[in-house]
Amino acid sequence: MDMTLRGEWAEILVQVGHEARQTPDVAALLYVIANETYRLTPYTQAILLKASLDGKLTVVAASGVAVVERTAPHVAWVERMAGVIAAAEDADRIHVIDQGMLAPEEREQWAEYGAPNILWTPLIRPDGGVLGVLLLARERPWSVEEQSALELLVEAYAETWCRFSPTRLLPGGLHLPRRRKLALIASAIILALFPVRNSVLSPARIVPKDFDVVAAPMKGVIKNVVVHPDQSVAANDVLFVYDDTELRGKYAVSEREVNVADAALLKAQTEGIRDPKSNAETAQLTSVADLRKAELDAAAELYARVEVRAPRTGLVVMTDPENWVGRPVETGEHVLDVANPAVVEARLSLPVNDAIEVLPGASVDIYMNDDPVRSLQATVIRTNYSPEETPDGKLVFRISADFLKDVPQPKIGFQGTARIKTGRIPLAIYLLRRPLGIVRQYLSVVL
Repeated sequence: MDMTLRGEWAEILVQVGHEARQTPDVAALLYVIANETYRLTPYTQAILLKASLDGKLTVVAASGVAVVERTAPHVAWVERMAGVIAAAEDADRIHVIDQGMLAPEEREQWAEYGAPNILWTPLIRPDGGVLGVLLLARERPWSVEEQSALELLVEAYAETWCRFSPTRLLPGGLHLPRRRKLALIASAIILALFPVRNSVLSPARIVPKDFDVVAAPMKGVIKNVVVHPDQSVAANDVLFVYDDTELRGKYAVSEREVNVADAALLKAQTEGIRDPKSNAETAQLTSVADLRKAELDAAAELYARVEVRAPRTGLVVMTDPENWVGRPVETGEHVLDVANPAVVEARLSLPVNDAIEVLPGASVDIYMNDDPVRSLQATVIRTNYSPEETPDGKLVFRISADFLKDVPQPKIGFQGTARIKTGRIPLAIYLLRRPLGIVRQYLSVVL
């Protein structure tokens, strides 16, 4: 087997095994087994069966579906076929299923329900019994190397599954044949010697890269939000409107005061023609009239800001508009953004506890929630070296990544999971990185 391919498999084994061990419950584990195994070796369909205390195998998960339909003919056929294979001598070993072992009826239904090559992959309990079986079906034959890699992966699955089902373990501890123990030890040593890419997972969110911030132009209460998130707007379109009750009142008062001041000034100027002594009063009233006109101009300027308009053509990026209606805002308070939807970047939030050294230029694979199978390639462009606190109280490092030129741009607001990749490190260090970090933190506090 090619050393590069072997190294890639070793890296995937570590990643998928780590994800399985981090699952919070059995349901999440079953989902990882049925769907994430594809990252190690491709298949058309994966079906996971659980063994009961009497040895009966029941379908509990399948790739690409959220809930298994118990009444489906395909499920019934799989369980009948699995019951036949489970009774064979090699049921506790990984192997390709031989159609000759099945009854004629099952063989006929094979062409309808099953792919030509179905791999029997048992999950073995520490006591040697079968915990469950993972059936992997596809058109292409299964190689020996793939079967060996899958055998290592399902051992991690079985170990985690047993952790969720402690009552299924029989007394007596770990009883494995000597040859199998030696094989496991040798496999562990070989894997530990392989250099793997140092990587870490981080939540990712798509944010605009080219945008204009629309802030509150004045203090007041927002009466109505005309637009909604993800709406396309043209330049000068109305975005939101202030409550103009107070501004309208101030403008009316200022207008009346201007009229009163102008009338008083006109009267003084008329009397000044007959009595030159009143010229001093005329100068004073002129100043008052100018002041009232300035106040009216200021009120008119504020009244003109009641409707806040788009500074450019683009896409509206904001929170729920209902949260802004009736809400008082201060001058300069951020309300929304108008962004260019064609220019985006990924904003990563790397937890402090999982932090590794990430420099600009590091590779990033982003798996969006709407398409978790396909990865989008990006490159780190900047990192925040000071952690920030998230609304839920967690400390994270903010990292921005640019998508490569030939990568399709995701939609603003979409979320996913990013795998940040840096240099290669020994597999043993990769596995022990988190425990060593916890020990180091504990010793720094104690000492």
